[in-house]
Amino acid sequence: PIADRGHHEISVSLVPHAGSWRYAGIVQQAASFNQPLLARVIKPGHKASTTKVEEFKPTLTGGAAAHILIAGMKNAVAGKGRVVRIYEAAGQAGSVSLQGLPADAEVFLTNPLEEQAQPLPIANGEVALSFRAWEVKTILVK
Repeated sequence: PIADRGHHEISVSLVPHAGSWRYAGIVQQAASFNQPLLARVIKPGHKASTTKVEEFKPTLTGGAAAHILIAGMKNAVAGKGRVVRIYEAAGQAGSVSLQGLPADAEVFLTNPLEEQAQPLPIANGEVALSFRAWEVKTILVK
């Protein structure tokens, strides 16, 4: 194929670890390697306009938080709310709590196209989520 011709550059990271990759944090290290932290310069006096959903900073807690990860966050297709994609990365079922929700948030489980929204209960400002091995969930926060 034409795509394989010419000069190519790749980056590789070798991570020595004891035991299984599932318990060595390899998925998290790979994500950090592929998506490095980017710094931005903000001009003095810049004021960002925020809404309750824009202030949403999701975190996962619980026993399975080491292998259930946030893949990304984006604006909802319909324009109201933010979508969080969460996945299980080690082939093991587990449960986590989604925290950092805005005070009066509504949370829904949707399909990947953000359709068929099913309300999720919020208890003490967090949402309990259970995952099967390799499962991906799409969560809508309004």
